Amino acid sequence: MYMNKRPLLLKLFAFILLCEPLIRIVLMSLEKEFPLSTILSRSLSLGLKDSIHFWLLFPISGFLILSVKPVAFIAYIMIQLYSLYFHITYESFSWPYLSNVPTASALFLLGLNICFIIYFLLPRNREPFFNKGLRWWERGSRYVVDQSCIIVINDQEVMATLSNISFSGALIAIKQEINEGDHFKIEFDILGEEYQFNSVVKRKLKNNMYGLIFNFDNYFQKIMFRLKIYSIDKNALLEKYR
Repeated sequence: MYMNKRPLLLKLFAFILLCEPLIRIVLMSLEKEFPLSTILSRSLSLGLKDSIHFWLLFPISGFLILSVKPVAFIAYIMIQLYSLYFHITYESFSWPYLSNVPTASALFLLGLNICFIIYFLLPRNREPFFNKGLRWWERGSRYVVDQSCIIVINDQEVMATLSNISFSGALIAIKQEINEGDHFKIEFDILGEEYQFNSVVKRKLKNNMYGLIFNFDNYFQKIMFRLKIYSIDKNALLEKYR
């Protein structure tokens, strides 16, 4: 499991946004009793501005919310604000809706996007977009460890510091230079239990900090470590990271 794996709910919402133009065509056909082929044909022959509104506004948002880059965050907010303006200034019976108000699907997704804007504008929730050392969907399952660990690189043991850990990976500090994509074994102790995992460097941060992901040897090893993390969380055995 990669540390940058997106939550199912977020991926589902992004998928809906990507498919929104097709959903809108189907709903418009049902609401207005127009043949699907007629609406599709009209949609494909729109001018540049209307084509952007119809085909790109929501799908682009779907791509952006799956990213945690600052530029994507700013672009997502700006697109949603423009989308809000576009729907507020909507003229009755104009394309693409041909009704007094925009379709229910567009209004629902617009409202959902506004909720996401409010959520992401909160300081705690927008921080991961500007600090690549954080991932907001992992925050609840990362725990402060701050203890020594061993990194085995080319059969040589190197001491490092295990800063925090989650089910999927860890953050370590090590003086030796390593690169993104490097593979090695990490050995550490958590609450009296020793673990050895193959791992890969996912990202390099400041101050010789590196984000790792674990590559479990088998499904049993994966389950046992998940149970350990679950026990830590349930019994509050370690402090949660941030």
